Amino acid sequence: ELHDDAVKINQSGPALDSYLRLYERFSATLLLPLRFVASGDEVTRLLDEPWEGGSDQLECVLSSNYCLPDATLGLDLEEVRSYFDRFGLPVAEMVVRGYISGEHVDPAQVAAAVAEKL
Repeated sequence: ELHDDAVKINQSGPALDSYLRLYERFSATLLLPLRFVASGDEVTRLLDEPWEGGSDQLECVLSSNYCLPDATLGLDLEEVRSYFDRFGLPVAEMVVRGYISGEHVDPAQVAAAVAEKL
């Protein structure tokens, strides 16, 4: 969940557990081979090619915005779990079910509908 102590909400335990639950709801399996690999050097060894954390990756609009000045996580992990349980997973499940059934799904409308019920 941490590679060389890098904090990323989307790689926190509650987030990864939520991704697993979403996959299970669709009878799919999500492999997380690096979940418990704490060393960036070990990630490089497993990938068998040079890897520099933070390089050549998609940028996240939240990147570091949730960190305190000392680089620790500025959110309680229970808040992350609550976000997924109450909002993230319901939205994702409804959108995926819509796509699977062939419906036109507007993720923003789904998110708004779920948010109204909070």
